[in-house]
Amino acid sequence: MFTSTTAVAPSGPGNRYFDIAGLHGMRTCLGRLQADRLLDNFAEALPLYSSRLEEAAARSDLAAVARTAHALRGTAISFGCPGLSRLCESVKASCERGDVEEFRRSAKLLIHANGRAVKELQMLRALSTGAAA
Repeated sequence: MFTSTTAVAPSGPGNRYFDIAGLHGMRTCLGRLQADRLLDNFAEALPLYSSRLEEAAARSDLAAVARTAHALRGTAISFGCPGLSRLCESVKASCERGDVEEFRRSAKLLIHANGRAVKELQMLRALSTGAAA
């Protein structure tokens, strides 16, 4: 069982994005196939969120970045990804403060974190099915 406990991008083998107990709970409640389908949809959506964040950041559109981070935050927490959710909250807060320098830094972290979360989810799925990661 593991969870991320900080608002920065997790790193290292003991500091993951996903809450394993939460993923197991989702599979227990929904059944493995339905839970895995939903998790696949989440993994497919992460690059779309990254594209929206990159486009809005390039325009310095803090409101659009904040909206995207807010939407991703809710989705991430629903899928047992509290570390990513906290990072989204940090991005949103920097946008709301109008801190352009911080928003650019934290948006880049969030975009990178989305990619790492997808890879971690793929690894967890492979391990749970007995496939090599």
